[in-house]
Amino acid sequence: MMNDEEKKFYVYVGNKIFSLRKSIKMKQHELAEILGLSRASVVNIEKGRQTPPLHTYWRISEIFRVSPDKILPINNQHLLSDDLKLKKKIEGLDDMSQKDKDVLSDLI
Repeated sequence: MMNDEEKKFYVYVGNKIFSLRKSIKMKQHELAEILGLSRASVVNIEKGRQTPPLHTYWRISEIFRVSPDKILPINNQHLLSDDLKLKKKIEGLDDMSQKDKDVLSDLI
């Protein structure tokens, strides 16, 4: 079972892969075929639910002709900035009590 930081990591990476794939109008089944995976595996990787081996990320970076650091966060600052953005959105909610906002922020 993944902890929260691992989940955030794989969701972040999955979103990057999704964006790269969409930017060149590649279909999920096409990426799956190139990688030797099922379409369901690509769906799960893009949603952060599947954790493929490192060489798969390397191969994905080759396919999209980007360096691996365009897919993988260099450090956890990417993940932390997402947390801060979410906390700011929570604080901006007018129809929620401060107590409820604090509870949500603590969950992040």
